[in-house]
Amino acid sequence: IPGRFLPNYLADRYGCLNVMSVCVAICSLLILVVWLPFGSNLSTMYAFAGLFGFFSSSTMSLTPVCCGVVGKTEDFGKRYGTVYFLVAFGNLISLPIGGAIIGNGSGYSNMILFCGIIEGVAAILWIVSIYTIVGWKIRRV
Repeated sequence: IPGRFLPNYLADRYGCLNVMSVCVAICSLLILVVWLPFGSNLSTMYAFAGLFGFFSSSTMSLTPVCCGVVGKTEDFGKRYGTVYFLVAFGNLISLPIGGAIIGNGSGYSNMILFCGIIEGVAAILWIVSIYTIVGWKIRRV
């Protein structure tokens, strides 16, 4: 619950795209810096699960807001539907890829690396979307 409340509060202050890009970047760092090297330690996994759950829950609550910010109100349904069509397509593709990575006998470390890289690419794409809207000015978006 705090992971959905606090990022939304910060989004009101600093802009939803800014907060979303920071949360996605933190998720990528958590995957690559905590889960990948220390994933075999149970107490570390508890800490990772709590932190990752906090920062990743913002994607569920801030995505509709981000869709609403970038366009007109009457286009919201089209944008929101398109976003989740792309999310569904990404899930449809990434799950078999993940299964193939795990199934080749290399363990879970390559799968964790794949997840961290995909999350990092997502953070970069959020930053690119901010740049396309306002440029390199520091603004609330």
